[in-house]
Amino acid sequence: MAAIALPFSGWRCPAKEYGTRFFAGESGIFCRYGITFCSQSTPAFLVGLLSVVLIQATPVLAQAPSLAFAASSNPHPTLAFEETVFDDVREGYVSLAWNPVEGASEYIVTEHGGVTPYRGAFRKAFVSGLADGTYRYQVRAYDESGTLLLESTTDAVVQVNHWPLWQAIALFVMGLLLFLTLISVIVLGASSSGRESH
Repeated sequence: MAAIALPFSGWRCPAKEYGTRFFAGESGIFCRYGITFCSQSTPAFLVGLLSVVLIQATPVLAQAPSLAFAASSNPHPTLAFEETVFDDVREGYVSLAWNPVEGASEYIVTEHGGVTPYRGAFRKAFVSGLADGTYRYQVRAYDESGTLLLESTTDAVVQVNHWPLWQAIALFVMGLLLFLTLISVIVLGASSSGRESH
């Protein structure tokens, strides 16, 4: 280990040394290892020691603000839906998703009016069976003990407008015709293959 010098002049005192080389002179004290004791000029020795400690501690103090800033980069966690506006839902169902919350073990999605369409640990809820109308949903996050951690401040607004009856019937008929055509092709193909084999 390199020698450490305590720069204060006029220092002279008898010293005791324990297993180390020790030098004392007009300009300072030099010590490689061990513990030294001095019976004279104790205040000056303490002042020199204090100055060395302060110099060594200065870089650590300079780093404290940056560490504090890093720790407080996100001081206010939030809970929010990934999508909050569903303008024209034709099918009568919707999928709601939200961001994770640290420490949360359960999420509860509630509709204004007291209905709870989802309760669980996943961050996505599938809500179906919706009639025409407007629905507003809110999500809350709870920890294992049931303590409320966060709740969404912006509702997810769902506007459901089912297909008109005539459009639904027309689509059903088109699908039925396509299905019957496909069945007919399969049956005719099987019949022709059977005749050729004979």
